Amino acid sequence: MASQSLGLSEKQQEEIEGYIEQKTSWEALPVHAQHYFANRDAYHQHVVLYSVHHQLRWRTGLVKSMVSDEKAYYNEIVKFSSTHLMLYPYHLSDVLIKGLRLTPFIYYLRMIHELMRSEKSYDSLPNFTAADCVRLLGIGRNQFIDTMNIVRSKSWLWRRRKNAILELLPTKPVAFEVQYWWIISIGFVSEDDAKNSTKEEHSVIDQLIDDGARRAGELKKDIVHSLYQKGLIYVEVPVEDSDYVVVPPLEGFVMNRTSGDYFENLLYKIFVSVDERSNVKQLAEILQINVDMVKQALSMYIRLGFAKKKNLEPLVELDSNSNSSKWHKSWITSPQASLPPVTPPYSNNYNSSNNPNNNNNNNSNNFNNNNAPDEYLLNSNDTFTSTFNSNTNSPNLFPTFTKDSSPNPLDVFDSNKDLPPSKDSTPGTTPTNLSSSSSSLLAHEKRIGFFFDSTITAYLMMGNLGLGLKTHAVTMFEVGKLSDESLPHFLRELDAIDLSIADDAEGEARTYVDHALSIRVALSSLKNLAPSRGIDLLRCERINSLDEPTRLRILQRNYSILISMAPISTDTQKSTQLIPNHFGPALKEISSPWFQLYFYSLIGHGPPSILYPRGSRVKILPEVFVPYDKVLLTTWGSEETSADTNDLAGNVSESSGETQNMLVMKTSFLLATLNDALLYGPVFVQGYSFVSSPKIAHIPFPLPPLNDDQNLNDDQKLNERKMEVGEKWIRLMEEELCLKTGFGYVTMIHPGVEGDNGEEGHEGLGVKRSKKEKEEVERMGDEGWVVFGVNYGMPLFDMGLTKRVCEGIGRGEMLGEKNVAEMTMGSRLMCNKLLDFIERNQAEDYRFEVEVGAIPCPTKEVVFVPKKE
Repeated sequence: MASQSLGLSEKQQEEIEGYIEQKTSWEALPVHAQHYFANRDAYHQHVVLYSVHHQLRWRTGLVKSMVSDEKAYYNEIVKFSSTHLMLYPYHLSDVLIKGLRLTPFIYYLRMIHELMRSEKSYDSLPNFTAADCVRLLGIGRNQFIDTMNIVRSKSWLWRRRKNAILELLPTKPVAFEVQYWWIISIGFVSEDDAKNSTKEEHSVIDQLIDDGARRAGELKKDIVHSLYQKGLIYVEVPVEDSDYVVVPPLEGFVMNRTSGDYFENLLYKIFVSVDERSNVKQLAEILQINVDMVKQALSMYIRLGFAKKKNLEPLVELDSNSNSSKWHKSWITSPQASLPPVTPPYSNNYNSSNNPNNNNNNNSNNFNNNNAPDEYLLNSNDTFTSTFNSNTNSPNLFPTFTKDSSPNPLDVFDSNKDLPPSKDSTPGTTPTNLSSSSSSLLAHEKRIGFFFDSTITAYLMMGNLGLGLKTHAVTMFEVGKLSDESLPHFLRELDAIDLSIADDAEGEARTYVDHALSIRVALSSLKNLAPSRGIDLLRCERINSLDEPTRLRILQRNYSILISMAPISTDTQKSTQLIPNHFGPALKEISSPWFQLYFYSLIGHGPPSILYPRGSRVKILPEVFVPYDKVLLTTWGSEETSADTNDLAGNVSESSGETQNMLVMKTSFLLATLNDALLYGPVFVQGYSFVSSPKIAHIPFPLPPLNDDQNLNDDQKLNERKMEVGEKWIRLMEEELCLKTGFGYVTMIHPGVEGDNGEEGHEGLGVKRSKKEKEEVERMGDEGWVVFGVNYGMPLFDMGLTKRVCEGIGRGEMLGEKNVAEMTMGSRLMCNKLLDFIERNQAEDYRFEVEVGAIPCPTKEVVFVPKKE
């Protein structure tokens, strides 16, 4: 914030932040850095603001030399953090609790009180802050709304009373379980607090004062919880360099908004980067972030219940060496006996049936994630060492999905078609150089990364297909990743979808169900095809939020193959760049009209198309579109999309902020709309249909061998006969477009017959046809199919199409090393040819320079007219 007020660029901001972290005084600043500020005082002011905004510790920071009053500095941090609704700075707990006597409970109580007093919405709370408020105060969305309704129902005289709203808020923290390995320290204890303590509590207080911080499990359990409830102790969640952390499906995450403060950005950055096979130090090296900041973020995850340690020291009754236990017996004999029952204002589900105040807008879920399935943790009886021991027989917590172990009827592959496991030396991958500390608890086998976009999470959340699926959808959206360890549970939830609901669903509901079932087919099939490889689901938007070097380090270290869903609405080029090997759009240009024009010209087939540069003026209707009843406009930079293009799935894309949307319209309205759209960006116009409702088909590739013999009934033969015409054109571009080594689908369109302009009475072009003639045209349409688009990746909008693509993957052993190498090489050649095609079709006097991350815009009209057969 302070850097932005100085007008510094992002690079300059990072430079100055580095100097502050290194405690560089004004005199030691390089001359060019001093020029960023008016004088020494301006630099000092910037350091103070940065330190407050980033909640830096006074004693160890550069700010100490500029602010003499430590208490005033921390008061300023509290004021700024509370005003901006930031998380309680737990890393400063010692000074805030002992010095200012500000506990997390008091901090959030004041924050909620101020929100209610100002009559602000619950949605104004950022996600993580709202989650911590639920954990400590028990105030979620429903409770906040109920309390506000009570306040509004009171008279104005009551509302004017001092602290009237506080009377409706909790007086002590919600009971939750302190973990045995957490560190407890003495807080601010007054004489009255000591007098009101029991004998056992007084004894523990004395121990903490005399001996310092202790692990909670070393003291009596009910005394620890009692002292915490009274605010006499505070807890710290220790995270070490050698720790391994896992993020199970999120329970209790509150989806409100993001604030963009430094710590929230760090939390989200680490969320998507956390890898249960990499320890904390390795994670810090990959992200190139100070390891203490990584520990701080992971500690917050664990405190909130969003993450767990995998390598916890077991809670055993006797130590094999000393024949005694370091843990108090109250933690071992009855882990839950001494703890008051956790009674948050909602159940484990999104909408609690037990809560009388429940309503449908409750996004505050059960926060006690400490009871999450222990399948995400190491077995407590396993011996943990910092170095991987190949002789250790650790249990297989997540069995792979094979035809023998999974009764899923959607499994379409035999066991003899399973591929060998991938090796880290897969062509096209580059190992990441990490320090010698990279020895891991678990073997770091590279996995398959499956890219999806936010539309999938939206469909899973809105589809009302099960609360378990919503939990996974929240995880996929907020964390940005669903790891292989969570896939078995995710697949079980998908298997639980009631197929009768799918049969009855219509409209948008049908879309939600189709996507869910397609995901189930895709993941189950990939698990069968590569049972020895893990599969991580990755949300493109979250991965792309990382800086490019970090993004590439993560992908290169963890994945040997990347697969994109198709269609994917976000530019995946940032995340792939062909390394690791990517089954999906290899360049952002592949999702643009340039690619369509490229393969149209390659095979001399496709709908008549014209790409207009921005600023063009079209005075007469182009002759190639005259016979058409409807045309298709693809505008760059527009936000409007026609519902008529839903069947053309895969051709509406969004890349580098340049939205490319489709609009189907009557040809008679083309000129006015086209000229208006050209004021804002390039426009791609294509002939769409001679009839009111053209037919659209999606043909999976790779195609089966030409000598395949298929037994089909009459209807299937008719469909196959239609596809054979399209197959003729697909085989023409198989080699050039990598359709043999890649997978995806080709969109075909049957515009009807020229001269048939649709509904009777329409005063358009062409000859009217009777209903009987139109039906005859439909049955003999095998000669009229036109290639429209090529989409790389795994389709997730049609279960039948997904299944056929997966069959092609298995049939062609697409995930094998030989095919992956050929696909990667072929993709590079295709991309080079595509870029050459774009350059050749620019204006002669145009200097071919494109802004980084942008699709090249046309500088002259590019026209394609299909050859006459």
